[in-house]
Amino acid sequence: MSDTYESARDPISSPTMTSYADRDKAFLNRSGTDGLTVDELRSTRAMWWDRAFTEMLLAELANPRRLVDIGCGLGAAAAALLPELPGLQYVGVDIDRMRLALAAPATYVAACAEALPFPNGAADVALFIATLQHVDDPVIVLREARRVAHRVVAVEPDNVAQQFYFGERLPGVTAASAALVSTVRRGDIAIGPRVPDLCVEAGFAAVRMRAYAIGVFRRGNADAFADWLRPILRIVDERLGTEVNCDAEISAWRASVPGNPVRHCGVVVPTIITHAS
Repeated sequence: MSDTYESARDPISSPTMTSYADRDKAFLNRSGTDGLTVDELRSTRAMWWDRAFTEMLLAELANPRRLVDIGCGLGAAAAALLPELPGLQYVGVDIDRMRLALAAPATYVAACAEALPFPNGAADVALFIATLQHVDDPVIVLREARRVAHRVVAVEPDNVAQQFYFGERLPGVTAASAALVSTVRRGDIAIGPRVPDLCVEAGFAAVRMRAYAIGVFRRGNADAFADWLRPILRIVDERLGTEVNCDAEISAWRASVPGNPVRHCGVVVPTIITHAS
């Protein structure tokens, strides 16, 4: 790494993933600031982070030389980008040391997004992937990213607007899911469309945005789809302790479908990609 990045405090060297199984179960079952355990974060990212998403990132990033991945979690971006950009100087930043210890092999720093341990202009790009939705004050975080990097690329969802499908839209399940995620008490899980204006507020002079759809689709029968849906929504429900009963909506939908037909099914989450410099 360059001297710029080597000046960062508290670098963490990531172990190989073979050490993952040896970790204490209580350690792995602890929830992060996003409400997910390590296993839940890994499995949910694996559902939607496909080759198309990596190719989108590569196109949006435009071959940077130095990149800071803010809120990197388990290093999904490092695992996807480093093989494609062999000259990239990558540093992942996350407040959760437990996740960094289990992250994909790369260079990591334990720090909060509001106070990055890098000098001014250290990076070409600051990258956010579903991070701003979990912070208390995204403008402060964006101002700090502006100090550290010449430009920002933020990929943030509108989770309230997600849609579920089983051959057609499932309005009951979609409404229950929206009601559920709307009860998140920290951050803004529908922040995607707000990010461009937040960047302007943070002092960026040039801001542009475009839409991108993250989707998880498969072809399966109604029973299998209901079984797939329940644990996904239950994870959120258990973390929040809400009274929104997604299981009831899923059961009601399943009871309304005669037999056990096979359809294309899944979920689409509208996502906004914001460029700011």
